[in-house]
Amino acid sequence: MVGPVAYLLGRFPTVSNTFVYREIDQLRSVGTAVEVYALSGSDDPHHDILQPDDVRRVPSAHAVIRMQRPSRSLVEAWKAHGGREKDLRRAGWLASQWARSGVVAVHAHFLGTAASIAAAACELAHIPLVVSVHARGILVPDSITRFTLERARAIRTISARTSALVSAYSGHASQVLPLAVEPAPVAPRSSSPLHVLTVARPVAKKGYPILREALAMLGPTARWTVVGATESEVGGSIPGLCALGVVPFSAIEAVYQGGVDVFALPCQVAPDQDEDGVPVAMLEAMARGVPVVTTPVGGIPEVIEDGVSGRLVPAGNPEALADVLGTLRDDPTQCRRLGLAGRAHVRETRQPAVQAAALRDLLLQVVHG
Repeated sequence: MVGPVAYLLGRFPTVSNTFVYREIDQLRSVGTAVEVYALSGSDDPHHDILQPDDVRRVPSAHAVIRMQRPSRSLVEAWKAHGGREKDLRRAGWLASQWARSGVVAVHAHFLGTAASIAAAACELAHIPLVVSVHARGILVPDSITRFTLERARAIRTISARTSALVSAYSGHASQVLPLAVEPAPVAPRSSSPLHVLTVARPVAKKGYPILREALAMLGPTARWTVVGATESEVGGSIPGLCALGVVPFSAIEAVYQGGVDVFALPCQVAPDQDEDGVPVAMLEAMARGVPVVTTPVGGIPEVIEDGVSGRLVPAGNPEALADVLGTLRDDPTQCRRLGLAGRAHVRETRQPAVQAAALRDLLLQVVHG
């Protein structure tokens, strides 16, 4: 690589995007220089993966002084796709920064505002763009999605399912590069009752109401820890529920160290047709040897083989979910077998060094292509 790669983030930090920060760290570990920019900040916990002084904030549109001026054709295309004119000023500022820094390629995750601004900036600065597409960006596209895809030199997708969605939506080919998973020690089992962990945002596609109903069927033989949502966001108090909300990684680590028996996430297709790609929290549970109970939605069947590396139950079926959780409660041997098989799968297929090298090679291809 003859120069640095730039990443453009939406907000920094955000707890749901820590896999992006790890990816940046992994790229650097295989010798790629990476500059990181963010459109805005947040009050989310800081996870000490990227340090705040390592992320440069993009100024607001009214604060931009020096920028590359967009051509009339770019302005017209931007507006025709629903882009806000003020965001072109931020794209112009980024183009100037990236040209001055010698940036040779830009990478953006998700098909949202950050990726579209990156696409405009790359066109201005004549720098190739790689965009990583996740399920929501293509299933619930906004008006600027086509603008971004038309300007991406390469499209990276995180699963075969997402790759097929990109092809169906845009006709563009993509390269499947799964997300890596950091190695972790095997989590101990808890003492009775069955300890079920869920790590997810309180959004419809995560299926919280289904899991809540299933756990109510198990009664006092199970307890439920939730990370990423509050008690009210999962429907209110029930016996055995401990909802921690948004917490730093150290708190999640403490939960695992205290003993977890099952990771449950009954993903489903949301009313707006959004679905999970491959939930990172699920992969992290697998890396710890915790058996996963989930659904065959999105790219999940590419990771979980039912009865081998985890359990799959029909989406939207609390009775089936309760039945499988009850089976695992009563069969610790099956629990351990599924957990260790899931751990072996992610260790074999999602090694950070291997995935970082593959992403580095993709970036090299667009630079020299």
